[in-house]
Amino acid sequence: MKKLYILIATLICICFSFNVVFAEVIDIQNHWAEENINRMIVNGNVEGYPDNTFKPNNEITKLEFLKILFNSMNINLIKNGLNEWPDYYIDTAKEYGITDNYYEKLTRYEAVEIISKLVDLKKVTASGNKFKDLDKKYKDDVLKLNKLNIINGYEDKTFRGNNTLTRAEAITIVSRACMANRKIINSKKYEIDEKYTNTGNKKSEIEKIKYSVKNNKIYFRDDGRFSYIKDYTIDEKYITNKKLLNIIETLLSEDSYTAVFYVPSKYVINQVIIKYGQDDNYINRGLEYFSFTYYEDKLYDLQRVTLQDDFSNECYMKIELKKLWNDLYEFKNSNYIDEIIEDKLLKVLKIEFGKSAADILNYMKEKYIENINQTLEEDAICEQKTIGNYIVNFYKTDATSLEFYFEKLSSN
Repeated sequence: MKKLYILIATLICICFSFNVVFAEVIDIQNHWAEENINRMIVNGNVEGYPDNTFKPNNEITKLEFLKILFNSMNINLIKNGLNEWPDYYIDTAKEYGITDNYYEKLTRYEAVEIISKLVDLKKVTASGNKFKDLDKKYKDDVLKLNKLNIINGYEDKTFRGNNTLTRAEAITIVSRACMANRKIINSKKYEIDEKYTNTGNKKSEIEKIKYSVKNNKIYFRDDGRFSYIKDYTIDEKYITNKKLLNIIETLLSEDSYTAVFYVPSKYVINQVIIKYGQDDNYINRGLEYFSFTYYEDKLYDLQRVTLQDDFSNECYMKIELKKLWNDLYEFKNSNYIDEIIEDKLLKVLKIEFGKSAADILNYMKEKYIENINQTLEEDAICEQKTIGNYIVNFYKTDATSLEFYFEKLSSN
């Protein structure tokens, strides 16, 4: 709990705070689903009972299951009525074609049917049929969810689809469904287009200055802030259009937010900044997962900025790590690096650093974990390390982020 207070204090310093109360339930200790139940409670997706119990072995109703699933998957609720429960959840369920038996006990087949309406299974191949009692109506969806490890059968090779689900079983299935859904969403490929908006477009969110992509080149267009620019094409001395497009395209996904900034200057250095985070609110508050900054028209004078003579003046880019955890449970239990965020970071590192990417990621993770666990003793930390054909300059001045500046030792 001490670590939680440390992180909350850090976030308050950058004008963002979490008001979270972690419920302590007394009847899930050593239960096989304890971790999944705790995750749901900490993230606010499920509640226990007033007597501080969770009753994990009680059967769950269809409506209770829908509430947990909608909350966990961040489904936007349809709010036509005045009362949140149960109207919002029933109206939302109807939009997904889930229309009856809301107050009945939930069966395993019904759970399969519901999840199959919310998780995109179009490109999922079914597992081999290892169950001897599947109903033909549900067979394909059961085998697809089984392939994704969302729902499994029993040791005797039965599925028992008409059995009801306990609260613990339901929580576990929802937890697996959310992880599988995030992986599916993040594996989709999106193309960069000329669409730009400030209203939540998930394909490409453009801030500060507008841009277009033509003939595989990025053109930044003046929006009134920089009157000396009309159309500006990136100088490819230190960053190529192809690489920049590839990085942005790799980061785009429906459940996250990618913002591209162009910051021109008459007096210092033109910069291209790519920020990847949970949503625009987090990014606007300085709580993106990570960001890439390219110094476009000349190399960055890191010695002057950091006042460290040991640092190079030849840095061409910076990677800043802010918040590599996706939910509060990961933080509370010291699992600070979300596997999907890590996978995204590794993919863009491969674009930039090639075969050195994995080693660079491991070094960055090492420093990130040291920082979040408060084992970096000084407020200002400076360190230099050679990895492959790159010099990595590590710089930390506060509790909110880690900065890694990169210099090429030789051409790759």
